[in-house]
Amino acid sequence: MAKNHGAAGDQRTRDELIQRVEALQALQADLLEEQAALREEVKKYRSAFEYSGDSIFILDATESQILDANSNAARRLGYSLEELLALDYREIEVPTEETLSWQSIESPSWESVSSSTLVYECNLRRKNGSLVPVEVCSRPVEIGGAYGVQKAVRDISRRRAAEEERELLIKDLDAFSHTVAHDLKGSLHIIGGHADFLVSVVTDEEQRNGLEQIVKGTMKMNEIVEGLLFLAHVRTQENCPADRLDMESIVANALQREAYRIEEAEPEISFPDEWPAALGYAPWVEEVWMNYLSNAVKYGGQPPRVQVGAERQDGYVHFRVSDNGPGLTPEEQRQLFAPFVRLGREKSARGMGHGLGLSIVRRIVEKLGGEVGVKSAPGEGSTFWFTLPAGD
Repeated sequence: MAKNHGAAGDQRTRDELIQRVEALQALQADLLEEQAALREEVKKYRSAFEYSGDSIFILDATESQILDANSNAARRLGYSLEELLALDYREIEVPTEETLSWQSIESPSWESVSSSTLVYECNLRRKNGSLVPVEVCSRPVEIGGAYGVQKAVRDISRRRAAEEERELLIKDLDAFSHTVAHDLKGSLHIIGGHADFLVSVVTDEEQRNGLEQIVKGTMKMNEIVEGLLFLAHVRTQENCPADRLDMESIVANALQREAYRIEEAEPEISFPDEWPAALGYAPWVEEVWMNYLSNAVKYGGQPPRVQVGAERQDGYVHFRVSDNGPGLTPEEQRQLFAPFVRLGREKSARGMGHGLGLSIVRRIVEKLGGEVGVKSAPGEGSTFWFTLPAGD
């Protein structure tokens, strides 16, 4: 009995060993499969890494040691791959003023930015010392349980050259337009002056009417030229001083400039008892008010009733000019602030616009950090508004 019992024990041991061997063989097969899949993934990664159109760098967390780079990176900078991997990345990347400004900010921990991507422009220094402008897409990556940085770098030399050429072209066009505009103003002044003189001496009524039309036409053309010059000035002004505004005086000056037109219409205009403090550039803001108020009078009812309001809202001052005119359709409202758009309402008996005023208003207000808009409906009048930063 003892002998049989021993034989049974040996059989169980052999069965267990066979099961373990089979389990190990299955595990080995799984490992081999995973290794093959991993090699395939690595192959795909290296293929994408090498054949990417961008230069790619893999850096350590300090962004100094180059752990890996593709052949594009080495070739475009004039190095062999071995030479490139031996360099400190900080010797290659030359920051611009913009990148220096954000690099001066204390960096957050890697754990907090592990999913973030940063895009910026800088220069890379080639082996021969020349600089190439680039756009860098930088993002954290995990390498062997530690964080590193992947930088995909794109050459933007052609784009920079195109931008510089465009800027030169714009400057040439601006100089040309100013020269032409001033020459036109001089010619218009001469034509208008002679026609105005002839109106005073010509006795024939038909001839006088014709001469008066010439005078009015030259005045309108002069306004268009002035509007174009002003629009160009606002567009090219990069840094506009923003001061606390004396809005009551600014509105009074705007009304004075349009006094001869406004008085003819005999409007009723109401103003707020108090003006909230706002920031802006007084000569430009005066231009905004002149356009809004003259339009409210020109296109208002008979007689025009105009309400001017101002309230502070969320760090801005909201100014508005409401009229009792025929109102605007949604389609007309969408077109209003585009240059040279004239809507049906310009057929008002009190005058016609040339389509520059509201585009100038939009350009000014946006330059000053605000917004413009209109609220209207057919038969309900219109409310034109703009915002400026509050002057606290």
